[in-house]
Amino acid sequence: MDGGRVKKFKVPVDQVLFVFGAVVAVALERFLTESPMVAAFRSNPGNGPWRRELFYWSSLTVLVSLSLRFLIGSAVQLDGTYVKQNLTSSPYLRFFKDLAFLVTFGVFLVRASMSSDVSEFARWLTWFFVVAIIWCLVYWIECRCIGAAAELRRWLPINTLQLAMTLLFWWLVKVNQNQPEPCLLAGLAVSYAIIFGFDVRNVIENQRA
Repeated sequence: MDGGRVKKFKVPVDQVLFVFGAVVAVALERFLTESPMVAAFRSNPGNGPWRRELFYWSSLTVLVSLSLRFLIGSAVQLDGTYVKQNLTSSPYLRFFKDLAFLVTFGVFLVRASMSSDVSEFARWLTWFFVVAIIWCLVYWIECRCIGAAAELRRWLPINTLQLAMTLLFWWLVKVNQNQPEPCLLAGLAVSYAIIFGFDVRNVIENQRA
């Protein structure tokens, strides 16, 4: 492996991950302090205390589990691609491509955290996973072109599954005229948390291998 190249890309990778982490923190801070969606739900007199708490913690779980999964996954992908892997071609365009995707993910997380209602929340989550699947496919094409190994066995199926679940949730929200039961959002939160745990477990196992 080219030690100079590793050293050259380690600092940019660390800085990109730091900035992405900061954007994630901003998204969560906005949700915790200024979420119009949560405020609107709490202001509805028909929603009792347990419904308000379930709605709040479920939507927070969705954002936290999604943010952490992509923060950890991005760290593993960038480190494996630009620091540990012996690259056979110029990585600069690939690096800026990955940077553009991370910026897009960050923007979608912030927009989801500032959603005015549940339908908008589901829409931004849906776009998040659409872009995530595109990123996986672009990564696979790049690896095929340069003869590198592409690790899609984990991320592409999981992103596709979460996209399908989010689309189902969005459809149910529309069926209920944007007034879903908190239990519906809680179900989405549980599924996101389970997938997050499964993905982190796979990351840890792969790092040991």
